[in-house]
Amino acid sequence: VVCLMMPAMATSARAAAAARHYPGRGITAHTTSWRVAVVARRTPSAFGGGGGGGGGGDRFADVEPGGPDPRTRADIAVGAEVDIILKADQSSGRATRGVVREHLTNSSYHPQGIKVRLVDGSIGRVERIIAGGG
Repeated sequence: VVCLMMPAMATSARAAAAARHYPGRGITAHTTSWRVAVVARRTPSAFGGGGGGGGGGDRFADVEPGGPDPRTRADIAVGAEVDIILKADQSSGRATRGVVREHLTNSSYHPQGIKVRLVDGSIGRVERIIAGGG
């Protein structure tokens, strides 16, 4: 989000030009009697993807109905081989493979994936269950 606050007389032309320069990108010019704000809003249509950061898309779209679901705690057994997304790798989506040592999410379901600790000590949310699911 980009916000510019300046006297309206000096920048109203700039705000209008910015809004014209980025058509369909969610750029709008807000004018009050003493200031102008140029705001870039991230919308699915403007930047090609779902909202919420990280590029959008459903990372669980490939989960087969009736198969093990990485969002359901009962489907992830201790000792199962899984791919997890580490917190540091959330922006890139890089997966780390390992064996589950313990569950860190207490609830039976989590929409972003169950958080686990692997045998090597890595902590992340399960993206895919490779083998040994519940």
